[in-house]
Amino acid sequence: MGEKTMEDGELSTSVVDHAQTTVGGRAGHYLRRLTHVSMCGPPLLFYYGREEVQSALHITAFQLTSIVMIVILVAEIIRMRMNVTIIGQRTYEVEQPSALVWGALSMGSVLLVLADSPELGLPICFAVTFADPVAGELRRAGVSSKNATLGCFVVSLFVWMLCSWSLGTPWLLCLPMAFLTAWSEQLRISMLDDNGSMMIVPLVVVLMLRPWLS
Repeated sequence: MGEKTMEDGELSTSVVDHAQTTVGGRAGHYLRRLTHVSMCGPPLLFYYGREEVQSALHITAFQLTSIVMIVILVAEIIRMRMNVTIIGQRTYEVEQPSALVWGALSMGSVLLVLADSPELGLPICFAVTFADPVAGELRRAGVSSKNATLGCFVVSLFVWMLCSWSLGTPWLLCLPMAFLTAWSEQLRISMLDDNGSMMIVPLVVVLMLRPWLS
């Protein structure tokens, strides 16, 4: 991510190439981005492939989601205790929960909590899936942090508006939820990756507003 510095009294952003701090180098970095974008698949399977999941695996989509979350959490605990990283992970993730784990657990929570509301669950999941890599690549290209956050907002707004048009997501949510997603992306909380904050914050707000949504 771009590193903020003060030069001549103004805030600037120095370029940090994440490929240099990613296990596997440039290939690992792009694998990380590809994995991030592919996270749009599980929500679609959860909401629209439940019968197929139950027929093929003889468990419900809810049980499968729970199993995946538990397996990922246990595997992450083991990984951290062994102090190892795998291809696509950042070197600093050797001693803290990885972005993959935060994303998987947060997405699983969104799906289980909003199991009957794809018009709310899908835009939350899709916004982080597509907006976060855009913000990261903009910063990597030397774009200021402010403009990278703006790019994140634009992508998030597009996702929410598309879901409003195609799924019936309340249109009044589009602007504030896109803002919250972009705001959550630039939060810096120790040990919490933005893959988590970008879904947890919108989920909490949606749950608070849900009684008022028709």
